[in-house]
Amino acid sequence: VVGASNGGHRSKAHSSMETKGHRPRFRKLVPRIVTELILILAIALVFTPVYLLVVDSFKPAKAISLRPFSLPNPPTLANYQRALGSAGKNAVSDIVRMYRNSVLITSTSVLLIIALTPLAGYYLGRTSGMFANLVLLYFLVGFMIPREIVLIPLINNFRAWRISGTLPSMCLYYFGLHSTFSVLLYGKFVKTIPRELDESALIDGARKGQIFWRIVFPLLKPCTLSAVIFIGLAVWNDFLGPLLLLGGQLGSTITLGVYRGADQYLTDWGMIFAFIVLASAPMLILFLALQRWFIRGLVEGAVKG
Repeated sequence: VVGASNGGHRSKAHSSMETKGHRPRFRKLVPRIVTELILILAIALVFTPVYLLVVDSFKPAKAISLRPFSLPNPPTLANYQRALGSAGKNAVSDIVRMYRNSVLITSTSVLLIIALTPLAGYYLGRTSGMFANLVLLYFLVGFMIPREIVLIPLINNFRAWRISGTLPSMCLYYFGLHSTFSVLLYGKFVKTIPRELDESALIDGARKGQIFWRIVFPLLKPCTLSAVIFIGLAVWNDFLGPLLLLGGQLGSTITLGVYRGADQYLTDWGMIFAFIVLASAPMLILFLALQRWFIRGLVEGAVKG
């Protein structure tokens, strides 16, 4: 009897020790499980609108209103035909002209910013002193001013220069709007590059311009591609700037085309969804092509900076 009781006490002690050992493991797993559940919920919240957009773009209007979450059965391309202007004479659906305007404005603006702002970022990253701090403050002030404040004076200036409602005026507008961000981004990345590279090139007889374009700028490739993605997305998706600066129907961009495709009293949601898919496709392709460099640029700027 005594042996049995001792064995019972030992088993209880052993089980209590195992329970205490499992508790710390469970406590460590709880935050991980909560984090994963939050991430799954966030992914669902982001993915659901994209799913509805793509799926409903292949449905007729009646199926969209009755079964918005169901798969198209059968799928139809009628919405894309109307968006491309092949089903009826709808001037708003001239997507080719809108694509051309958006591509020209986005590519020209990005090229101007990438060609001119790295030098200013290089100066801020390599120079210290009162004048450099004043230049940095100037860019920071410009970065903090809301663009809505300067739109009306800008429109008046464009009219005085006789370039209002033209594509060059849009390129100048986006250059002034996003150049500050590019300068600050390049200045941050230039600080991660050792100064010894500049000094060794100077000893070898290289000029400052040669040092930047041949040595420093190639090392800024992650920063450049990150700026291309950020600024390209901002210019491509902008709505307020083209609406106020371009104005009329001849100045439509792809973003304005989506807005003007919606009627005041009757909205063809299938065509709108197809239009949005066509408008988002180029930037999605650009991001997928440059995502490796984009993520690398973010990581290098966060860690080395």
